[in-house]
This record gives sequence, structure tokens and C-alpha cells, in this order.
Amino acid sequence: MSIPPDPTSLTFQQANDHQLNLIWALNATAWAPPLSPAAHIVRERWLSEQPLTGHKWRTFVLFRHEDEIIASCEVFEKEIVVYYEKLGWTPYSTRQLVLESTTELSDMGDLADVYPLGDEQMEDLCREDIHALEKEFSQPPGDSDHHIHIAFTPTAHQIQWHLARQDHMENALFAREKSTCRGAMAKSKRAWLIWYLDHAEKKCKIQRIVLLDKHERERNASEVAALLFFALREARAQGIGEVVVWNPCGEVEGAGRLLGEKFEGVGVKMEERDSSIPALRRWNGEATGDVVWKYNEYYAWC
Repeated sequence: MSIPPDPTSLTFQQANDHQLNLIWALNATAWAPPLSPAAHIVRERWLSEQPLTGHKWRTFVLFRHEDEIIASCEVFEKEIVVYYEKLGWTPYSTRQLVLESTTELSDMGDLADVYPLGDEQMEDLCREDIHALEKEFSQPPGDSDHHIHIAFTPTAHQIQWHLARQDHMENALFAREKSTCRGAMAKSKRAWLIWYLDHAEKKCKIQRIVLLDKHERERNASEVAALLFFALREARAQGIGEVVVWNPCGEVEGAGRLLGEKFEGVGVKMEERDSSIPALRRWNGEATGDVVWKYNEYYAWC
């Protein structure tokens, strides 16, 4: 039986460059596939240099000798919008909409017109998204609403981190050039979505769905159906047959059902996810049942 280390012999500090490589090598057992351990380390180094990480990302390490890693912890500083009071800790909904394609999808039929989005549009779209979010949060709540409302800010750096990860994986696995299509926008320019192609899980994960005119429920449902169809078709072209939307609103759920009704070969289901479960924590241990996490979508995940 091994003897537990003497606590006085342990050191806890921010990991140095050498220790980062050791940590990534240890983590490769769980997180590398389908990459090799060596390729996993290259990917993590690449991601550590993205704008989202930079000076807002830290890895702390517990060790006895510099090469003897006992535990590590990676932390990110992310921007959030919050009002009423400080946030706390609680598990949140893991409902997700799953669309599956079993046949080739080409003709969009009478769905609304959409067009693809590229990297060059990300910063402007994120600024517009954040402006709408801040405007929404600036509205006074009803007298009966005593909840804390929060949302992670969908910054360009947050969105682009996932896209950089996708680019690296596609290059490492398939030697592909950087993707040119990152999502889709409705012809009205009032609704769009941005995705992340997860080649390890074979899923197109929708990072963010934006509906600028929330009162236009019928139009939103029609445009979201077209956007999801576009995502399903583009994902299938990349060898991915499943599109996933975290915590969809009513219009998005309705759009998914509409696709299942209109197109043979499109499967639609709502389910509870049993992994990647989001949570919030309040450091002083107070209850968080009154916290409403708005727009709990994939973009906030790392």
C-alpha cells in the first residue's frame, strides 16, 4: 500500500510550461481520442493560445516534485451578464433537441431562404447579439419576479474558441483546410445560428441560436426550421448525421418537429443529456434555486 504524501511536502501553484505538457499527457488517457496522445498535447497547446484563453486562462497544479503531478485544475475567466444579486451553485437543465439524418438532404422545399456564415461575420454578429442581450437584461422585471437572471456573454472570443478547436481537429484527423462555413443566417438577417462540428462525438453542436425579434414567433419558427435543415445538411456533408441543440426554446422545439413532419429520413427527439451537465456555484454556499440561467447553450461550454 502506498503511503499518502506528507501535506507539508506538497506545492500548489500555477503550472509552468513543462508541467502543462505533463498535465496534458496525463489527461490524454481520457480526452485524446480520436487523436493520439502526442496530437492531443499539440491541440491543447494550440487552444491555450486562442483569444478566449490568453491571460484569462490558468492551470493550477498540486505536486511534490516538479515532475510528479498529483492533481491539476483549469480555470477560465468568462464574461457574464447578471442582475439582482450574485450567482451561486446548482445543476441546470440538460434538455436537448436532437435531429438525425438517415438520408441525403438536398431540396429545402418551401422552407425560408438562408445563407451560410463565415469567419469574417463572427465579430459583427456577436456584437449585435450582445447588444440585444444587454437590452433585454436592462428591461425592468415584473413585480412578481424575484429571481436572479444570468447569461454568459456570447463574445466573439467565446464562439471562436470552439471554431479553432474544430479547425485543429479537422486538420489533425483529416488533413483538411480550415472550414469556410460556420453557421447560417435567415434572409431577414434577424435569425441565425452558429455551430461546432464535434468529430469525436460525430455531432453538430449548435453553439448559439439568435432570434432578434422574439415577438415574431411564427416567423422565428419558420426561419429556425430552415436554419436547422441547413445545419443538418452541412453536417451530413462532413460525415456527421446528428445536430444537437441545448435547452431549446419553444420556437426551436417547434421547428425541429416541423422538420420531422416535412422530411422523410429526419428523426427528431427531445431528451435529457447525461453528460456535460452545466452548473453554477455560489462561493458562500447559499442556495441557488432562484437563479434563472438564460440562453444556457453550447457556446458557454469548454
